[in-house]
Amino acid sequence: PTSDGMARIGRCPRCRSWISVTTSSTTKIHTQEGDDDDVVGGDELYSLVPSIIVEACEHAGQCQICNQVKSHLVDDGGTVCDAFYLGRRRPLLYECEQCHGTQHIPHPMYRYQPSVDIFGKTSWACHGPCRIFTMWRILP
Repeated sequence: PTSDGMARIGRCPRCRSWISVTTSSTTKIHTQEGDDDDVVGGDELYSLVPSIIVEACEHAGQCQICNQVKSHLVDDGGTVCDAFYLGRRRPLLYECEQCHGTQHIPHPMYRYQPSVDIFGKTSWACHGPCRIFTMWRILP
């Protein structure tokens, strides 16, 4: 889903191409009396009408690193999502919640931290002494 939660991506059931399905509400103007759901505004009546937009996604697919389906893949061949593209270019240093070891992570894990001094809610594999999936926080 997109950040607004209104769009979904997936494969077309007929041709198997990647598509984006977006739902939104549009305003319909009535010049005469309409349904009970209508809202009166001056001399005209307004109602919200749901609309569905289906579009082809040229660079959608499954990220080769996080395995999530994303609406826009980047990199040379369109292989990774924007989060990993950013993280690979600028890996940041994080602290493991379990063993307090540090490692560079090629993903913007800070997105999942409520604040800088609190460990996030999304796990990542620790390559330090604990060797488990654990929570992380960014270091200065």
